[in-house]
Amino acid sequence: MPFPNQVRSIAGTAWEGDFASHNPNLYSLLAGQGAFVAAPAGVIVGHFAWIVGGFANPESNALTSVAAGNGAQPAGFIARELQGMIITYLAEGTMQVQPGTPVTAYTAGDFWTLNLGVQSVRGTPIFARLTDGAVAASLTAGADLAGGAAAWQATKWLSAGPAAPGTLLKITSTPL
Repeated sequence: MPFPNQVRSIAGTAWEGDFASHNPNLYSLLAGQGAFVAAPAGVIVGHFAWIVGGFANPESNALTSVAAGNGAQPAGFIARELQGMIITYLAEGTMQVQPGTPVTAYTAGDFWTLNLGVQSVRGTPIFARLTDGAVAASLTAGADLAGGAAAWQATKWLSAGPAAPGTLLKITSTPL
């Protein structure tokens, strides 16, 4: 999201990682204080994340947007909680959470994200890309996604409504 350079009379719908409802059923991955931090590669807001080994603190675990290649379900979804820091010189914005920054992974809830998959309808299965945790709706178990099914991991999440490829999509962990 770049620095504002225009004024609109109507606010935008949402941004990747925003909460999509006032549903009180938001559940974060259970952990102690400071237990999850962004891995050395960082974490991307609005994407899924996996747990990887310990970080500097042996009591901490790191969350990463890159799957460890073990075919495991993502640990959770990274919501937009103003945790991004712009550290690139003259950059206008970032969705990258810097390494070592505390981060929360949500295991349940309703969120906005960018659909990199096919046209979705309510109840379309959601997949996470193994290289960066990006989100895609797929009707054919990932075979219709860029890179094929091997590049994506099925999740328990579903599309909460229609969304065209490349547009914002509401996802939910609640069975529809």
